[in-house]
Amino acid sequence: MSQKTLSRWLKFIISLVAACTIAVYSFFVCMIIWLSLLLWDSLPANKNFSSLFLDFLIEDKFIFIWPILILTTAIPIFIALIFAWKAATDIGKDKLYSTKNAKRLRNIAILSAIDVTWFFAANIVLLLFNFNHPSIVILSFFIVLLGTVISAVFSTLSHFTQKAAQKIQVSSTADII
Repeated sequence: MSQKTLSRWLKFIISLVAACTIAVYSFFVCMIIWLSLLLWDSLPANKNFSSLFLDFLIEDKFIFIWPILILTTAIPIFIALIFAWKAATDIGKDKLYSTKNAKRLRNIAILSAIDVTWFFAANIVLLLFNFNHPSIVILSFFIVLLGTVISAVFSTLSHFTQKAAQKIQVSSTADII
């Protein structure tokens, strides 16, 4: 498989991941909109929206917190997809083993670790304040495990890419001398 073909396949896969991510996160955006409309419809004439919203939050244990928490985890994912797209572009230009790609892979690993840490910490905090169910926390461990594996894989790839880039740089300077 040529470098350009590999680059096209990687970009196709990155596009699919982005589309699936948008589809999943759209569900949570729709949930927030639906809950807002539900609140708006139940707005009495003598109350303003903010006081009703606060009453709703207190009574229903922060019903908006879950969709908002999930939406905040999208930020590192999309930044990582941008780094992956740039790395795939460099692969198409036959610049696979470069320090730029090693840094991009390291950044993806860091973003994955940040995302997993945030998700885990938020789940634990919500559990401690009794806004979360223990079974949800247990299920979220699988997501945390997946994110940790992704972080470890990209960290390893970054290390190998950096080593290969250094060897290529050393051999090219040795050829010049």
